[in-house]
Amino acid sequence: MNNTNKENALVPFRSAIDSLAESIVGKNPHHVISGPAWAIKHRIVINYIEAYVLENKELPTGIHFIRKFKGRPNAYPGPIGERGFVNFDNFE
Repeated sequence: MNNTNKENALVPFRSAIDSLAESIVGKNPHHVISGPAWAIKHRIVINYIEAYVLENKELPTGIHFIRKFKGRPNAYPGPIGERGFVNFDNFE
């Protein structure tokens, strides 16, 4: 699936995806020190949700492990959820 088709498939979910990501990682702090780490976590969560939606045609529910990249779950850019585990049922 090319990028245009992916974006078209995500259109009905876009506002929910953005809202979920903000609920999970918080609002952008617009701060020179904490802003870059927030941007990385936000992109990781957005990428995870988008991939899930493209594969399953629905938003994630229940508990999912969101892997940042190789390394410890709480290493930079900081934790996502509870040591990488996010319960999507806790966010609306």
